[in-house]
Amino acid sequence: MNRYEETCSELYPDIIVLEPNNLHKKTGWWGTFEIDDGQPYIFIEPMQSATDKYQVLKEEFYHVLTAVSILLERPNMNYYQRLSVRKQELIARHLAYKDIITLDDLIKCWQDGLIYEWEIANQLDVTPEFLHNAIQYLKSVYPTRFIAETTSGIYRIVINATFNFYLLDAKLTA
Repeated sequence: MNRYEETCSELYPDIIVLEPNNLHKKTGWWGTFEIDDGQPYIFIEPMQSATDKYQVLKEEFYHVLTAVSILLERPNMNYYQRLSVRKQELIARHLAYKDIITLDDLIKCWQDGLIYEWEIANQLDVTPEFLHNAIQYLKSVYPTRFIAETTSGIYRIVINATFNFYLLDAKLTA
């Protein structure tokens, strides 16, 4: 079972994931959600890779958790309404980035000697574009130097053009 299928199984029955044919063709969206009588539904375009479906599913999941209404930008919306819709989109996308790409994941890739985005994306089973956007987001929210305790130890992390990891204290595993 891939990560998309595992996540669908974990969400069921609290959130039902459906794959309607031609979702993208009909709506322009790769995924969307709806809450009907208190039951959340996530709709995913089936004609995309499992990796893409997983990334879209995670973002839609965070929309279900954080949105107060369906996010549709309409021509008659004023500036502040459009801004609110875009802000909700960014919140869900940022939560998906932090959920899918963790510091532990980046440290593991560093330990494995992976340095190129395409290598890291392949290792983490995400698209290179998703990884790039997630890294740009993480760079914007973390300070340029900080200490982080992860599952593999305590690291000093320095963010410049890249992430640099310095192991301060390793956790011993038995």
